[in-house]
Amino acid sequence: MSDKQLIKGIQAEESWAFETLYRDNFKALKSYVIRNSGTLEDAKDVFQDTIIALIKMVSRPHFEIRDNTKVSTLFYAIGSRLWLLNLRNRRIKTTNSDISEMNYEFSADEESMIEKRDYEEKHQLIAKSVKLLGEDCQKLLELYYFKNQKLKDIAGMLSYTEAFVRVKKNRCMNALKEKVKASHQ
Repeated sequence: MSDKQLIKGIQAEESWAFETLYRDNFKALKSYVIRNSGTLEDAKDVFQDTIIALIKMVSRPHFEIRDNTKVSTLFYAIGSRLWLLNLRNRRIKTTNSDISEMNYEFSADEESMIEKRDYEEKHQLIAKSVKLLGEDCQKLLELYYFKNQKLKDIAGMLSYTEAFVRVKKNRCMNALKEKVKASHQ
């Protein structure tokens, strides 16, 4: 299911959309809240508040999500921000925490956090996909992309010609792209 379909489901308040949000996001948000001085009950409250905030956000006229931003990243950003506001309100003993008045515009730091989480998710997806490749492709891509070895040097290490290594690298990259696409859908 695509993120656009999920947003349409949230806008229509479809039960499957909320089940998907829970399945894909509760564990990460719970971990964040607990790591940051919260309890399981706090995490459940923040999760519910985050769903309400997300519904309000996506129900706005002209709402659009960037093509490269995932709903899970947006959800995590809203939830973590709500938790931080909750902690701040606890510290200053303020009870005014009306979600409807919350500003959903993200600061540069929050945008950076969203981009970092997107990067980490993409990195994890690529790492999982690399593990699905054969050993020879894994080794070749590791030497070329992670250890910055030249094709000539790789050819010498693996006892192949440089031309063969170049063709093999391209085939491995194409296979990796297909695995990433398949696991992203």
